[in-house]
Amino acid sequence: LWATRYTPAVAAWDERSGADGLFLDITGAAHLFGGEQRLLDDLAQRLARFGLPTRLAVAATAGAAWALARHAPAIIAAGQERTALAPLPIEALRLTPATRTTLRRLGFKRIGALIDEPRAPFAARFEKELLMRVDQALGRAPEPLAFIAPPPVYHSLRYLLEPVVAQEAVVAIARRLMQDIVHALTRD
Repeated sequence: LWATRYTPAVAAWDERSGADGLFLDITGAAHLFGGEQRLLDDLAQRLARFGLPTRLAVAATAGAAWALARHAPAIIAAGQERTALAPLPIEALRLTPATRTTLRRLGFKRIGALIDEPRAPFAARFEKELLMRVDQALGRAPEPLAFIAPPPVYHSLRYLLEPVVAQEAVVAIARRLMQDIVHALTRD
């Protein structure tokens, strides 16, 4: 739970990844630390105090972040996954050992070689895991994370006696609703 200093959305790596680690969804939080690089620097310093090694990366997808953290630490912008992942080894896709062995036997060593090939032969020869991991890393398929603690939910409610139709009234009510949750947002 120490990682919630950076974001309330913290998830453990899945057991198939073969290593201990965390995914931190820092969407909308990096600016609080002066940007993504400063957030990573702060995180690395805190972990170093405990003697823990770090492999840190920032990407728009969990698959790309895992691949970069393990093989080429970097900060990449959304939409740059293909370029950043292409030179990485196929191990960066979190594939099963059997799938990696078969791909290597077929001559595929880098992710870029997989991305540029037609998908049908891979779908016929491999379990859906291969194409799913490629799609997750590139942001074509969702990869829901199981957060350690659910992110906080902020809400406010007003019951109105009559429907509101004027734009000014809608704005005024929205302001009051937002004022109701300011104290909780400030606290957190």
